[in-house]
Amino acid sequence: MQHHGMSSLDVEPSPRPTVGGSGAGTRADRIVLALAITTTISTFALVVLGSTVRVTNSGMGCPSWPLCFGQVGPIDQYHALLEQSHRYLAGIVSVAAFSTALAAWRAHARRMAFGPAGVAALLVVVQAALGALTVLAKNAPWTVAVHLVVGLTFLGVTVVTSVTAMLAPRGPWLPAAVGRWGWALVLSMLATIVGGSLIVANRAGGACPAWPLCPSSAPDLANWQLLHRSLAGVAGISLVGFVASRWRTTAGWHAWRAGALASMGLYVVVAAFGAASALTRAKATWQDVHLTVVALLWTVAVATVSAMAIGHQRVGESRSTEPPAMRPSATEPSTAGWSTMGASTTPAGESAAGAQPPIADPRWAGSGPSPRCTPTPAGAAGATPV
Repeated sequence: MQHHGMSSLDVEPSPRPTVGGSGAGTRADRIVLALAITTTISTFALVVLGSTVRVTNSGMGCPSWPLCFGQVGPIDQYHALLEQSHRYLAGIVSVAAFSTALAAWRAHARRMAFGPAGVAALLVVVQAALGALTVLAKNAPWTVAVHLVVGLTFLGVTVVTSVTAMLAPRGPWLPAAVGRWGWALVLSMLATIVGGSLIVANRAGGACPAWPLCPSSAPDLANWQLLHRSLAGVAGISLVGFVASRWRTTAGWHAWRAGALASMGLYVVVAAFGAASALTRAKATWQDVHLTVVALLWTVAVATVSAMAIGHQRVGESRSTEPPAMRPSATEPSTAGWSTMGASTTPAGESAAGAQPPIADPRWAGSGPSPRCTPTPAGAAGATPV
């Protein structure tokens, strides 16, 4: 039956999300996603190139800033070319970060990505200022260390932006879904990064030519190495704890499980390259590869944690793939055996004439009678006026 020209189907269900959870979205939403991913990829490349600049002592290849010897174009010298290329790529990343923030603000389904995108836009300004300070301070160790930490933090924020833009249609942020292990993982990995930067700041890279412990004859600078390794151990324990605590509740979420396993595999690789760097007294090649894999591990780990906060599920729930409008509200009373869609009171299992079959919400599987979502066409038998 109809009432004032309306029917129980006037509320149109939201489009079903794709496998990746991003949904088709509008053109503005797709632009946000593309810009966010582009920013993350280019930031990762910037971190890797910055590492190469550091370990090859090319930081002072251009003693002036922002131009290199007063020139805009590349310099026909190895160190100058590396440093200037790093600055050019930093300019590209800056444009991409601000473009992402602007596009997220103007988008609809992915407006939620504006928060981390805005933070990334602010961090890129701070990072550019630190880069200039590092050059003007003639590569003072403390400026190099702070520049490295902020750079990897910025990379992490761009990853959060990309994940948010990808999974925003699934629902709002739910930080509690990350759990204590998830927060412990992020904080311990960030602390490990800071510990590594302290080794750089104190020029302690070659102070401990052994692994995992240092010999008693090692100088006091080796304590920075031991601190860094201890923090790395805490990060490893946190990683295992996080994956174990969320493994059962992510059954069927193959992308998340792949990311979790990749994080643990990368952690082992990082430890191996860290050992190689120590045993070779911080040889430039091993340092460079070590930091590259660290950046990759940081990227995958942050993506895994932030995905849990958006594509979340509470313990004991199965992941739902039904459109949001077809799911029962958390505050909606359970009326087992009756429809909870609109004002329809069609008994579950009894379809009105011409009505679609009822759709069960998988979150209620195995917990007794399932609330069903049965859209009832206007004029169908059993329909109740809205």
